[in-house]
Amino acid sequence: MAIVTLVSAGGSPGVTTTALGMALLWPRNCLLVDADPCPNQAVLAGYLQGSVDTNGRGLPWVAEAYRRAVPLEDVVFEQSLLLPPLPWRSSRTLRASGASSEDNNPEPGMRVSHADNTSDTPAPAHAGGRARRSELGHGARFVPGYTHPGASGMFAPVWSAFATALAHVSETQGCDVIVDLGRLGADGVPRPLLQASQQVLVVTRSSLRSLARLRLQVAALREAAEHAGKARSLSLVVVGPNLPYSVSEVSAQFSLPVLGDIPYVPTEAAVLSDGRASSARGNHTRLSSAYVRLASQLREQDAAWASRLRTRDAHVNVPWLDVDEDADPFLGVEQARQAGPARQVVSV
Repeated sequence: MAIVTLVSAGGSPGVTTTALGMALLWPRNCLLVDADPCPNQAVLAGYLQGSVDTNGRGLPWVAEAYRRAVPLEDVVFEQSLLLPPLPWRSSRTLRASGASSEDNNPEPGMRVSHADNTSDTPAPAHAGGRARRSELGHGARFVPGYTHPGASGMFAPVWSAFATALAHVSETQGCDVIVDLGRLGADGVPRPLLQASQQVLVVTRSSLRSLARLRLQVAALREAAEHAGKARSLSLVVVGPNLPYSVSEVSAQFSLPVLGDIPYVPTEAAVLSDGRASSARGNHTRLSSAYVRLASQLREQDAAWASRLRTRDAHVNVPWLDVDEDADPFLGVEQARQAGPARQVVSV
């Protein structure tokens, strides 16, 4: 697994909450990048409750490094912050994700700045000093996003080098990357990011209003994915299934696989979206279990596709082996669950 990009067609279906929850419960080291073109500092002001000083870290300094011709793979980790673990990261959830109780530190529930987050300098884009795996630490790190409206437009020429740097970091540092792209704008997913992503997950609610917004965007997104050679990478994630439409109905309506669904549990989601205190008994397990399942499904699909490519390459000169590159090799639990007749979502 290398890069997973999350987007939405509009509204607030829970893209950032989903991306953050996945990153915090990812089974190995993970880098979360806030690339929402409409800056809102949702993680800094929400989950982190303004308790961490970024010291200037984030995408603006990545852009500055690009202008200075500094290799971006040298500065990715410098521009990141260590995220505190979920206060309801239970041992049962850890076992399900394959992580250990020491994978994230400090102690659960702490809302304090970490030592590596409080440097006196703004972590400038220096000219040299390649990041090492030992500098990553355990758990999830976070690259803050844009700091003012319009910054995403100025970042456009940086995307090619930045996407390459993220792929390089993932391959060499043992760290998967989750990119929170927020709402799809007129420019859609940056083409370099689309090409570098192993999966592009479109997050939506199951309500008619959310699905109507998705219908306006999905054709352009599908076309962009096809042009980038990433048609198979496009999937849906449904937040709050059966409110009122089911996973199978949403999948049938848009002819896209639903990789997973997230229960609609506002009180649990508020721990991530607003940094609210959690239950002292650690009862918040529905969301964490869903994020672990989604992460596992992503990694299983990545492993299945890598295995399929190895099989194809190993038999490339064997005429009797017919490998259809356009066939979808992923017949996971979520897709199997979608089989069968489905009612048509009301047209709008």
